[in-house]
Amino acid sequence: MNRKSQIQYAFVKLMDENNTQGKDLAEYLDVKPSTISNYRNGTRSIDIDTLCKICEYYDIPLSEILVDDNRVPLTLSDDERDLIETFRTLDNTSRKAVVQLVKTLSSETGCGGEQFEKNNVA
Repeated sequence: MNRKSQIQYAFVKLMDENNTQGKDLAEYLDVKPSTISNYRNGTRSIDIDTLCKICEYYDIPLSEILVDDNRVPLTLSDDERDLIETFRTLDNTSRKAVVQLVKTLSSETGCGGEQFEKNNVA
């Protein structure tokens, strides 16, 4: 998906998930409702200033619109945050070992740790 399509998709998804009426958003952005319709159907690109205003309207970071849905989610659990912070303190050799361990775990167990736990925890 190209960047324009990605932004349009994220915009439509935001409006739909929040049950946003085009006229309400148009009023907030100080544009015509037809402009919102053009954003939704992709006949008009959303400029960066408008994207920022849209993010203000929904109270979300700009990255939520710009980051592809196939990437790692922006919201991390406390455990995920702790893992990342710990990982960043490791030297390169240890980091490679952790990455290999995670790959091994995910391939052996189908992305769950149950089998690894049964075999490796006393």
